Amino acid sequence: MSHKIVFNNKVVYDHTMATLYNISNDNEKVLLTTPANHCLYIITNNRPEIISQRVLFADVWESHGAPINSNTFYQNISIIRRAFKQLGLVDDVILTVPRRGVRVASNIEISVLPAVSEHDPEFMELITKDKIECYAEKISDSQDDMTLRYLHTEIPNTKEGQGKGNASPIESQSPHVSRLGKLFASVKTINYSFMIFLSFFATMAFSAPVFDYYFYSKSRFFDYKSAFLFGQCDVFSQLSNDTELRDAVGNMIRINSISCHEPKRIYFSTFPGLPRVSLIVCDGDIVRSGTYCSSYYQSILS
Repeated sequence: MSHKIVFNNKVVYDHTMATLYNISNDNEKVLLTTPANHCLYIITNNRPEIISQRVLFADVWESHGAPINSNTFYQNISIIRRAFKQLGLVDDVILTVPRRGVRVASNIEISVLPAVSEHDPEFMELITKDKIECYAEKISDSQDDMTLRYLHTEIPNTKEGQGKGNASPIESQSPHVSRLGKLFASVKTINYSFMIFLSFFATMAFSAPVFDYYFYSKSRFFDYKSAFLFGQCDVFSQLSNDTELRDAVGNMIRINSISCHEPKRIYFSTFPGLPRVSLIVCDGDIVRSGTYCSSYYQSILS
């Protein structure tokens, strides 16, 4: 599943990299702040619904322990709008609905950017062609190098050799001995560099799981546990009341027409101090990079 979406067939939004760029020039990218990235992701995934400030406050800032006010919120919305205009999309993408919240403008067309597969015939043909050309260049360079070495090799004077008698083994082999010494020196240098690289790689390999677990444990979803299976959807929650949880999740799945015919992870969340609950439906572990999720909200006011 592609994690990139396109606005009006002009600007690409990559949520995983927190970037926006023009579809015809992916070298010039605009980096969004973390709050702006999360806001755009939630607003886009819940289109055409209006997302209230309160929901964005809770999801983007308060759930991570960050302070938030209306001024900071609109600064991040302004960052999103300026980024789109900078990349050539002059129409307003995010609209403010007075006293209600924000939403994606109805005249904005949104599509999914297909992921490039390494098994695509054109992609494979391009790689094969590049590899062949690169290999041919290496062969050509190697042949040129051998030719130059041959031209610079000293050819012994046969007549002088016959007049003076046979040269001593040390004298006749000195150029070869010199080259052999240089070769061993080069090999020694290469081995030393390789050992440094190998040590660095081993350190990174052992450190990566430690850092990965540290950031994983800092997520607000770290203590969510698998509660039950609904079809092929694995439901995670902090709640322990299984009966109420099943009823609430089942009701929201039916209301929002969420399909559980293929494996998914569903995270059932509540908002402290707010009469709302949410379902976050993901194609994998929510705290892992590259996971694609959609959010659904429901009021629990009686």
